[in-house]
Amino acid sequence: MKKTSVILAFFFTCLLIGITAGADPEPVLDTSGKKVRPGIKYYILPASIGSGGLTLINPDNTCPLYVVQEKSLYSGKPVTFSSYGSKDEILTSTDLNVTSIVKQATTSCNKTLQWSLRKAVPGVWFAVAGDEFSEVTVSTVHIDKFGTEGYVLSFCSDLCPTCPIVCNKLGLYEAEDGYKHLAQNYQIQPYPFKFKRA
Repeated sequence: MKKTSVILAFFFTCLLIGITAGADPEPVLDTSGKKVRPGIKYYILPASIGSGGLTLINPDNTCPLYVVQEKSLYSGKPVTFSSYGSKDEILTSTDLNVTSIVKQATTSCNKTLQWSLRKAVPGVWFAVAGDEFSEVTVSTVHIDKFGTEGYVLSFCSDLCPTCPIVCNKLGLYEAEDGYKHLAQNYQIQPYPFKFKRA
């Protein structure tokens, strides 16, 4: 019975991913209702007010940097989006790269701070920036609409169909370091965001 339940859960998860992936792409809009553009700096903020935006932490002064939620109401660190398709706008359900923008003096990372996934604790993958040796080599991000609340992010790529938990929506995972990390596994609830031009 338990095995059947697991199989059914996996089937419906795949079905949901298929439905999301099959949706017609549409422009992603920022908080002012304008189209999100490649190469422009944006803050990634919670869709609901009262919480901080996404930032980076570097606890050991090493790479990678971990993508976490600000503990205060600060907007966090800006990011830019780059698209594999449209050069004029960012579309939902399409392959994107996300790159954090920080002053070079604030990090020892000597490469671009492009986001990717890293297995951090058993069964949980964290979003990181500037990782050269990610255990799960997925750096392609999708943005999808999330009801009327905003947008959700996921690491999703046809380049790595065997990677675990690919296309699961990202949420916040409170780790032992006291930060809420942008992360994904099968149990983390999707966390809706909005994009504000920096």
